[in-house]
Amino acid sequence: INHLGDWGTQFGMLIYLLKKKYKINYKTKLNLTLDNISTYYKLAKIHFDFNKNFKINSQIEVNKLHKKNPISINIWKQIYKLSIKSFNKIYKLLNIKIFNKGESFYNSLLEKTIINLNKKNITIKSNKAQCIFIEKFKNKKNNMLPFIIKKSNESYNYSTTDITTIKYRIFIEKAKWIIYITDSGQKLHFNMLFKISHKIKYYKKKHKINHIKFGLILKSNGKKFKTRSGKNEKLINLILLGINKAFNIIKYKKNINKNKFILEAKKIGVNSIKFSDLSYNPISNYKFNYKKILNFNGYTSSFILYAYVRIISIKNKTKIIKKISINNLNKQYSLEEQNLILHICQFSEMLSSSIKVLNTHKLTLYLYNLANKFHIFFHKCNVNNSSNKTFRLLLCNITSDTMNKCLYILNIKKIKKM
Repeated sequence: INHLGDWGTQFGMLIYLLKKKYKINYKTKLNLTLDNISTYYKLAKIHFDFNKNFKINSQIEVNKLHKKNPISINIWKQIYKLSIKSFNKIYKLLNIKIFNKGESFYNSLLEKTIINLNKKNITIKSNKAQCIFIEKFKNKKNNMLPFIIKKSNESYNYSTTDITTIKYRIFIEKAKWIIYITDSGQKLHFNMLFKISHKIKYYKKKHKINHIKFGLILKSNGKKFKTRSGKNEKLINLILLGINKAFNIIKYKKNINKNKFILEAKKIGVNSIKFSDLSYNPISNYKFNYKKILNFNGYTSSFILYAYVRIISIKNKTKIIKKISINNLNKQYSLEEQNLILHICQFSEMLSSSIKVLNTHKLTLYLYNLANKFHIFFHKCNVNNSSNKTFRLLLCNITSDTMNKCLYILNIKKIKKM
């Protein structure tokens, strides 16, 4: 589920700016594009940061959204529709199937949440805002931190939506395991959210709730990509540039038609970006570098897929795919064979470990080492002209099956030729 940030302050300031710029009623159709929305957002962010009156009115607009003001909702729907269309293009390109259920979905349930929390006698008024305090969470001055569920201006916030969401997912959708994936800066928020939700019995011991924290994706110069300011490089542009760079790397290949050539470049570019992102410990910051991630050598998807392609080539040449006899196998294994066999045998243990820590970098590292051990085996051990041909074909087959499982889990598309 994609819990879209399709509600809140960023929409409030954008809607207020559009209301100031155009005469809008609840039926007005705006000529919005991704480019001009991006421009409007950048302008709205500057006003919000430096114009107190603009900030106040933007926050009022958020309240109007919560109360379903017809004009505000009209503008919001148009921005939302355009945004979803853009997101779906990216999801399709990345081969991701996802269900969008953003913050806006829970808007009608928020007041019920407030009433329910008040009935449980867990809320306290502090500076006109409704808050929940937990003894465990304090600031540097040893004062308890507020978990604000309703602001002093009567509007809801991120916390209201999140506590509503947990209840909905467990009571309505019957979720048994919920995993949140956000930046590490929200660690405190989720720690408080989980503690409060458990205290009021929105979830129990039989339910599992985890927060996967990720660090920053940095540019190659070490500077971070900015999002809230609107100065960031668009994800779609990063992906398309990756595909274009892959195209330039393989354009000198012969004996391949144009359509297959474009498809191969697309797979290499997208695979490289996805594998790179999944290969880091999520809590760590990392530099986004096209030259590194598109390399055919080293810790990259192309290096791994090259090993897979080699196995496919061996299978095709021998016309043996799955039906390989294991009778009368030579039990004298070379060091390269032993290393490859032992690594394949570690697959289940590695997968269990990855699930336990909820990290994909263990899986990507395992896959890289598997490819590396196969490359060594391939160079040292002749397959087709060997007395151990049957066993080595079997080993190639098991290696490709293990690779298939890893690539499937990581959602990396296979390539038959490179």
